[in-house]
Amino acid sequence: MSIRTRTDARGRVSHQVRLPGERARSFPRLRDAERYEMKRKTARASGDHESAPPITLADALEGAIGRWVTAASPAPSSVTAAERRARWWTSVGLAQKRLDLLSLVECEDALVAYAKQSPAGAKGSLEWFKRALKDAQRRRQVFDPALLSIPPIKTSEREGIALELDELQALGSWFPPHLALMPEIVGSLGLRIGEALSLSDDRINLEAGWLFIPAALCKEGRDKWIELAEFERALIAGQMMARPAGSVHLFPMASGQPWPDVPSFHHHVWRPAKKAASRELREQQGLAPGTSTRFDSIVPHDLRHTAISAMAAGGMRPEVIAQRVGHSDGGKLILSRYRHLFPDEMATQLAGYGAWRSGRLAKVVGS
Repeated sequence: MSIRTRTDARGRVSHQVRLPGERARSFPRLRDAERYEMKRKTARASGDHESAPPITLADALEGAIGRWVTAASPAPSSVTAAERRARWWTSVGLAQKRLDLLSLVECEDALVAYAKQSPAGAKGSLEWFKRALKDAQRRRQVFDPALLSIPPIKTSEREGIALELDELQALGSWFPPHLALMPEIVGSLGLRIGEALSLSDDRINLEAGWLFIPAALCKEGRDKWIELAEFERALIAGQMMARPAGSVHLFPMASGQPWPDVPSFHHHVWRPAKKAASRELREQQGLAPGTSTRFDSIVPHDLRHTAISAMAAGGMRPEVIAQRVGHSDGGKLILSRYRHLFPDEMATQLAGYGAWRSGRLAKVVGS
């Protein structure tokens, strides 16, 4: 039985029909409630479900992201990225429209225009749009099903830029003084920028030579322990000395407080620094104003690419690099994406194999 009888403070009786997935309906007479209940159960048996009160696209996006965060506990950086993709729909004036009033033409045209400026951004916004629609559909919302047929936006994978040590130092020279060592440190450890900004003293042990990134802050969703080389310990110690007094964060704002999010760091530090470094390089090389340099194209994630490239050049094996940067595939992704960094791998391995065999033969002959 899905009918509940209620009596209010004035003694008035009502009969409320509650069916899963539908809003409750109240009737003053039990007979009417029973008729409605029978009607709805018959309709549901034939596949007809009552739609929920209409919501806006903004409500759908917010709800989908909120339920995803609760169910999956994604890294803060992933949540920030999702919220940024959702906010784009507000910027084009579509977020406050009801789902049942959205048209395929206006949504698709807005995405096509966005894709011309930022293919990756448009791809992410479309993915969350469809994700929110499917979540809303599950919750009995009504909209034009053609919206789910908008073709995916294709993007070409961006080629990472590996900076040289002098370029890391040049970039750092344009960071605020208390963050000048950041490019060198992150460009050696291979941290994602969100992981780097989260680092605090309680997760760094210079004496033992390690730092720790908890699972909640990792894209992989696993605790990450990183052993430090001696030069990395020295760089981190120098960074601790340079930061504002009293701060417990390795890369804080000038106030000593942690950065609120990655976009804030990008806006206040990364973007001005790379522009200044590019301008300086043009002046040093006598290039015309406006000439593009490597610094113009870099993004914070290139520091991770730089670290992986440096570790490979320094002789570290792919599986060791993978473990250090948080991959759990034994080096498969490193080899597939950075195969060009290991041109002599086969020759080196074969030489080692040959040396081992020669040693075994020497033992056989000697016996």
